[in-house]
Amino acid sequence: MKGRVPLISSASALLSVLVLWITLRLDKVDLHFPLKYLADANIFLMRAKSIVEGNWIWWNPRLGMPFGADLRDFPMNITLDSFFMWLLSRFTSSPPLILNLEWIIGIALTAALACYALIRLDFSPAIAASTGAIFALLPYEYFRATLHLHCLYYTVPLVALAAIELVRGKWAKLRDVPIYVWIGCVAAGLAYTYTAFFAVFVLLAAGFLGSLRQRSFRAPLFAAALAGTVCVTVVVDLSPSLLFWARNGTNAGMAFKSPAETELYGFKVRYLVTPVPDHPIPLFRSAEARLAETNYPTFENENEFGRLGTFGSLGFLYLAVFALGAVVSPRFGAARLADLLGPCAALTLICILFASVGGFSDFFSGLVSPDIRCYARIFPFIGFFCVIAAAALLRPLDRLPTVFGILALTAITVLAGFDQAVPKRAYDYSEAVYRRDDDFVRQIETVLPSNSEVFQLPYTDFPNEIPPGKIFINDSLRPYLHSWKYRWSWPAVIGTTSAEWNRLAAGLPIPEMLRSIAQRGFSGLWLDQAGYDPGTSPEQVIAQELGSAPRLSEDGRFAFFDLRAYAAALQAAEAAMPEPERLARNPVQVLFERGFYYEERGGGRAWRWSLRRTRITLVNPLEISRKVTFSMHIQAADGKPHPVRISHAEGIDQAATGTTYTRTFNLPPSRPVSLDLICDCPAVRPAGAGRVIYFFVSDVDVHDLRPKAVAQVADACD
Repeated sequence: MKGRVPLISSASALLSVLVLWITLRLDKVDLHFPLKYLADANIFLMRAKSIVEGNWIWWNPRLGMPFGADLRDFPMNITLDSFFMWLLSRFTSSPPLILNLEWIIGIALTAALACYALIRLDFSPAIAASTGAIFALLPYEYFRATLHLHCLYYTVPLVALAAIELVRGKWAKLRDVPIYVWIGCVAAGLAYTYTAFFAVFVLLAAGFLGSLRQRSFRAPLFAAALAGTVCVTVVVDLSPSLLFWARNGTNAGMAFKSPAETELYGFKVRYLVTPVPDHPIPLFRSAEARLAETNYPTFENENEFGRLGTFGSLGFLYLAVFALGAVVSPRFGAARLADLLGPCAALTLICILFASVGGFSDFFSGLVSPDIRCYARIFPFIGFFCVIAAAALLRPLDRLPTVFGILALTAITVLAGFDQAVPKRAYDYSEAVYRRDDDFVRQIETVLPSNSEVFQLPYTDFPNEIPPGKIFINDSLRPYLHSWKYRWSWPAVIGTTSAEWNRLAAGLPIPEMLRSIAQRGFSGLWLDQAGYDPGTSPEQVIAQELGSAPRLSEDGRFAFFDLRAYAAALQAAEAAMPEPERLARNPVQVLFERGFYYEERGGGRAWRWSLRRTRITLVNPLEISRKVTFSMHIQAADGKPHPVRISHAEGIDQAATGTTYTRTFNLPPSRPVSLDLICDCPAVRPAGAGRVIYFFVSDVDVHDLRPKAVAQVADACD
């Protein structure tokens, strides 16, 4: 049997791809176009394109201009998926094709590993192959697709299998734990953070259940070792970000999740047995439509993705009946399948109690961390346990002659595939839009030299974007996805130098904005007019200021301006200015980065609250050195005096809260100079504010030291 396992698993993988191909009609789809071309799918297209260009997951020098995109504050690692994309990039340079193939391969790998897990649980090869394919094609996968590639769940079968074996007491000693379990734990640690988190939870839950069943501490110790393996792998995988945060402090701009969102993105049991939208059977389709029209008093989002389909729903109901029966009758506990159904039922119940809206996850989110908020993403573990129970119902088919049994199981797999398929959620038919964008970007890439920098309007934060106008989330990535010559200003992670410089520049009046971006080296301007209310697009004002009309996309949504003539005229005009006038015309730009929250105003003053560690960056926009005096008032949240260390390139200064800090700096041409502040003051959590604050900075002032009178005398002598 051992020699046949790879062949059987491969058959399950092939079957899953075949059913996927049929349900999505992939024979009529050109995979060189993205299956999804919107929202988070563009993030993964960016990842694929970045890998093609020779970059890895931490840094992209073609994004986040003018200083580059440092992504260590946004560690959506998905290292395994990125590695597979890198392998695919050895054979093709098409990011959409890489992304589409990665999704399809991920489904096939899920089927193969689920099949392997079922064989380990003593299912026949035919049932294992069939059930593996069905599990790989749960509706969850269609809802997610390339939109949420990080939710591929090929690591789940091995971890879930280990959890079942822990409850059953399969291993007497730690050395008895099979290699596949350790591989599964490492793989989970290299997958998406949510997958790793839920893997740890399921393993620890299995250890607890195992201790109750076996009345020993062996299962919890094994569970701790396995969960620890996942955690250590995650720490190693996140080490670039962890080291970055240790050196630079936490980015307050990334603290945009709140514990209350657990109630929004939690798991909902009713969706488990709800048919998929547009079900091929009228009765099921009608039932789903009626449930969708009930207008429950909460906004549905990821909750609705957790559907089991008919096959998995039967397994869920089977587990529910078994669990209830075991409570009232000992015969259920003595049943032949109790050793399998018992662990599956208990683990399913624990997962539901933890992840459901209003469940125990609220305590974790409120007391530990709100960063894990989408508890509906535990669904693949629940789905696996339910599918195993459904597979147990198929065991009578093993009595059929081999050929008839295989035909029956193949038919069940295909029927389940159609029952679970949600083609409209996996494929958005956006080839025409993608082609139009590609044509326009190719057109404008004939205008400027290679490696030219392009500034993008309107500015939006990343990754916590609130799209203005009719822009959809991550639409600002669209030009980069088609560009192989230019460098782009979006995305830059909020709180970094690039993001805060772009925010500052985009918020200036049009003449000052154009001067600022031209001085910084941008030679192109990309304007997405969908980001403005009707009649408010700055296209005409920009064209008037530049003295030239833009190139427009076919649908008129995008406008592209060539800034080179304007920049040359600006440089010539400013070169002829007296230095005091030039300095006054181009003040030093002050950026509030990392630990700072948004600006607040009142009583004619402006201030920013901060975490314990924070950063202020001064940017000299001119190609000349300048000497400036910088000052700011520092005040602790508790109103008491506390020491503040201020580190910069010239040394370390000591200051105190409740005072005004002043210092003279020599600013190099066109380069940023950073001041890192660390306040030894207590944290304060304002009631209802949902944030932790330590101190605030106000009355920030920067002025050049060269006196006007001295400058006039020097100019006269010249």
